[in-house]
Amino acid sequence: MVANDNFNSTSFEKLTLIDSLENLELPLAGVFASCGFTGFPSPAMEYEEKAINVGEVLGIKKNKTWIFKTSGDSLKDCGILDGDFLVVDSSINPQLGHLCICVVGGEYVAKFVELIDNKPHLVSANNEYKPIPLNLEDTFQIFGVVTGRFSGQLNGIKRH
Repeated sequence: MVANDNFNSTSFEKLTLIDSLENLELPLAGVFASCGFTGFPSPAMEYEEKAINVGEVLGIKKNKTWIFKTSGDSLKDCGILDGDFLVVDSSINPQLGHLCICVVGGEYVAKFVELIDNKPHLVSANNEYKPIPLNLEDTFQIFGVVTGRFSGQLNGIKRH
């Protein structure tokens, strides 16, 4: 187990993936939300797709995709906030630099896996937390690679 205060900076509640999420369809608005101007109905609206498959958008793979809810601020500098949801694919081969869900000492954490001085480290996206070196005696496993994020914030997106 890593004895480091930085390690507990982001914890997770692993949520089991509901089978129905794989084929869940949600209505698609018939307007485009432009970031430069207000949205207008498309003249081709009647030909537009009327629903999106959430499973396809999130890249859901049955028995290989999981949803984790975050807790903490160690990933805030890459836009992942306390209460956000991470889409994690356990079938992807992790690479250096990937944001991964790791199991260290039986605890799930999300960190970037990087080499520092040719040694493996778990790295936060918040300069307040130092990289965590992995030692041979650490119980360590990469559970999966984070492939997406959606916000758990119910108060909307704010400019500042």
